[in-house]
Amino acid sequence: MFVLTQARYQLFRHRGRTLLMLALSALLAACVCLYIGNIAASQRMLDSLNEAAPAVVHVASHDASSTENLTISAQRLDALAQGGVRDILATSQACGEWDSAGPRENFSGGDTRILGVTCLEAAGFRENTQFAYGDGVDASFLEGEENLCLVDAGYAQAHQLRWVRR
Repeated sequence: MFVLTQARYQLFRHRGRTLLMLALSALLAACVCLYIGNIAASQRMLDSLNEAAPAVVHVASHDASSTENLTISAQRLDALAQGGVRDILATSQACGEWDSAGPRENFSGGDTRILGVTCLEAAGFRENTQFAYGDGVDASFLEGEENLCLVDAGYAQAHQLRWVRR
């Protein structure tokens, strides 16, 4: 009981000082609430920043000297795609021998090169005018999700390949 009596005495001993301390305490509490609200609003803005202004990511070599001709495993490329990275520009290459008489010891690439691309820009094509399309086909067939095969006209003639529409 003594403590409560003394606290009441100290509070009302100097009413002006007590009111000033209460006002400053209320102001400090309001500033803290404003600060916490600002932090929450900033966090929401950061979370939605990727939708408003998407970032461009370039994968580089370990010393950042090159962004081309890198060897990246399929697992790492899949991890990028699953991590929310969209519109990936990537290529993959394979070589082979079309007219091979059998396995050779020192195979250095053969006469056939296969280039897999995620889009035409990844292969270095800036426009569709560099292609000759088959009968009844235009550039719109490149806009789908299905896997496609483009063959160089000279290569197709040399290996007797012809256009077949499924």
